[in-house]
Amino acid sequence: MTSQSTEIRHLQTRSGPDGSAPLAVTLLIAAVAATLLTLLVGTARITQLRRRLAGRRPTPTNK
Repeated sequence: MTSQSTEIRHLQTRSGPDGSAPLAVTLLIAAVAATLLTLLVGTARITQLRRRLAGRRPTPTNK
């Protein structure tokens, strides 16, 4: 499917270069960007939860 999507699309960005690229390439770039954004947000949330839990852990007692 990806190799068949050779239709050229014009790219307009708000803070970057403009240009043209095949549809398959633009979809691949969008998928990679979405994946990286999801990983970034997920990592931040997991770090936040771990820090919150670290403050609530009871200290171990030696009996």
